Amino acid sequence: MIKTLLDLLSRFQEIGDREAICQFDGFRHWKLSYSELVSKAGAFACILDRDQVSKGDRILLWGENRPEWAAAFWGAVARGIQVVPIDPSFSIEFVQKVAKTTGARILVHGDSVRVDTLELAKLSFRAIREAEPAPLVPIEINEDDVVEIIFTSGTTDRPKGVVHRHRNLCANLNPIDQEI
Repeated sequence: MIKTLLDLLSRFQEIGDREAICQFDGFRHWKLSYSELVSKAGAFACILDRDQVSKGDRILLWGENRPEWAAAFWGAVARGIQVVPIDPSFSIEFVQKVAKTTGARILVHGDSVRVDTLELAKLSFRAIREAEPAPLVPIEINEDDVVEIIFTSGTTDRPKGVVHRHRNLCANLNPIDQEI
């Protein structure tokens, strides 16, 4: 039974060199194994530690789907940091409102979004890609800890988010645990 997403992380380490992510950038395919993903997540966790972002803090994750997005997500999960994923098509104005609403500490972003006018500490996917791999040592997490807050663009002036806790996400994963 999966109690927190950290239970999946331990499985990632067991799977090792099998392919976890494959990305096509228009020119070639980039592949990342499970062990490489965990190492990149470890590198991101080290960056969070260095910047004193800790359990209960929030980060915005704004950018295209790519291996660094996944590494940032898992590195944050391992530190108990709440991820606020933002669709790359959302406007800068929307992102500013979400950043203010959530009190996010840092913006992790891809190349496809314009971040220069945001008054928030920033870290690019490129910095995650270039970071030295590091072991990922998760902190203690419990089922009621928040994993992510999902915002939709909506039509109201004030963005509203849906809070997902480990308990909620794992309740959806447990019925398919054997397939995972």
